Parts: sequence; C-alpha cells; structure tokens
Amino acid sequence: MIREVDFLSQPRAEYFKPLEREAIISITGSGDPPANLQNGWTHVLRLVFDDVERPIYGATHFDSTHAKIILRWLNKVESKVDKVFVHCLAGKSRSAAVALFIAQQYEIAGGINVYTDYNHMVHRVLVWSARNS
Repeated sequence: MIREVDFLSQPRAEYFKPLEREAIISITGSGDPPANLQNGWTHVLRLVFDDVERPIYGATHFDSTHAKIILRWLNKVESKVDKVFVHCLAGKSRSAAVALFIAQQYEIAGGINVYTDYNHMVHRVLVWSARNS
C-alpha cells in the first residue's frame, strides 16, 4: 500500500537510487528529453506535459487523459509499492501537484510539504477525474 509520497527535481531523480517497493512518476515538458532514471524502480510512469496553469497555444497542457493514466497507474501499483516519488524539471510545480493529490487520495499521515506554487490546474484536473471515474 502506498504509505509515502515525495516530489523532487529531475536532476535529483536522475541521481536517486531507489529502494525496493519504490515507484516514480516522471514528468517532462513537451520539448525536453526524458529523464535518465537509475535502474531499480519497481514501477515507472512517464508523462509529457508542460507547466502551464491554463491551455496555451503550442504547449501540451495537463488534461483528463493524463489524469486517467495516473489514476489507472496508481490503482495498478498501489499494492506493490510503499512509496511514490514524482519528479518534474524543477520539482516544485507539476510534481508537487501530483504528489499532493496522491497524499490526499491515500490519506497519507501528515500530508505532504507542498510549495504554495504547485500547479493548481494539474491538481484540480486530478481531483475532478478521480471524482468522476
């Protein structure tokens, strides 16, 4: 069962050596190369979307399709992992929004230390999709 969640930057995620039963959601922008993650993650979900709070021409914005992919992945791995990490480039907006959602969904004790500048659109779409799935 998922008991912990944390978020971090892409450079930290690439350096990080996972323990058993740790999974990661790897978020990169539409023009960025995928993260070069270490071997050993129990499960990896890679997503591509940009850090925008509203749809902007030319950007890949987070939508219900991304949310459904995350929800299905969490459902698939929840009994197989103890901790989920979430990374994006800077490790403070997109990743913080997804990590906050996971903490809320799994009622993780103590919640999560979330920056006040997490991506509100990403969080809002995840919450809406979870309620309507």
